[in-house]
Amino acid sequence: MTATIYQQLLEHSKGLIEIHETDLTIHDQNRIKTFEPGSKWLWVCYQCGTYLTKWESKFTSELLYYIVERNGCPDCKVFIIECNEELNGNVIEKQAAELWIQKKYENSLSIKA
Repeated sequence: MTATIYQQLLEHSKGLIEIHETDLTIHDQNRIKTFEPGSKWLWVCYQCGTYLTKWESKFTSELLYYIVERNGCPDCKVFIIECNEELNGNVIEKQAAELWIQKKYENSLSIKA
């Protein structure tokens, strides 16, 4: 049986979150329940908690800018969550810089459209 998204987040966060564990154990867990099949999310885990935002949101670009361009979160781990039809899905660790470039590219395409 495949681990749920929340179980995967718990596994990835081990040893990283030092304060604000409720970001994950309450807020993220409740937000996951609202995921729609096929949706894509950005999840950032670091010593002071987590950020969880839909990939398409403006906050995703701002958060990646802060992490990559400003070096605002040097010890964080960045993940993409892809929700499948069963509301489970894949939690994939990525390099923040790689996602920042991807997001900038997507934004430039949407401006031209």
